[in-house]
Amino acid sequence: MKTFGNPTTQELITLQTDENGTPIFERPRDAAEDWQPPSIVPMVKVPPPTISATQKAEPHLVWFSDRVERQWLIADLSPEEIAQKQQKIWPNVQQFMAEFTMPEKAAVALSTDPTLAALRLELSTWFSTVHSNDPRVVMGLDKMVELGIISADRKTEIITI
Repeated sequence: MKTFGNPTTQELITLQTDENGTPIFERPRDAAEDWQPPSIVPMVKVPPPTISATQKAEPHLVWFSDRVERQWLIADLSPEEIAQKQQKIWPNVQQFMAEFTMPEKAAVALSTDPTLAALRLELSTWFSTVHSNDPRVVMGLDKMVELGIISADRKTEIITI
C-alpha cells in the first residue's frame, strides 16, 4: 500500500502497488468501457523539522503538477499548550504512586499530618489520570517536602517528564 494524490480533486488515495511500486487499479464493476484510472501523482513525505520545546510542527499538503508533498507548518505553542506539554500525566493513581520509594510511601502512610491524611483519602477514590500540575498533587508534594519525607530535588525528579 502506498499513498498517492489525485491533483484534480486534491484528495489522497491509498492504493496497492506491485513489486515495482506501480499502483494497481481495480476497474469499478459499473465502469464504462472507456474507463480510465484517475490521474495520480506520488506523495512525498518531507521529514518533520527540528523544533524547539515552545513550537509545534503540523503537517499540511502542498500540491504540484507532478507530486503532492506533506510539508510542515511551524507555529509557536500557546501558553496553555506549553503548560500542558510540560506537565507529567500518569494514567492512574497506581502509576503515580509507583514514582515513590517504599520508605516514602511508608512515611506518607504513617503520617498524622491532616493534609497528608486528606490526600491519602483523595487518592483512594481517584479514578482518573493524575496530572503533575493538579493543585492536590502540588499541595501533597509540597507538604511532603515540608515534612522532610522527600527533598525539593526529589519532588522535581517525580514531576519532571
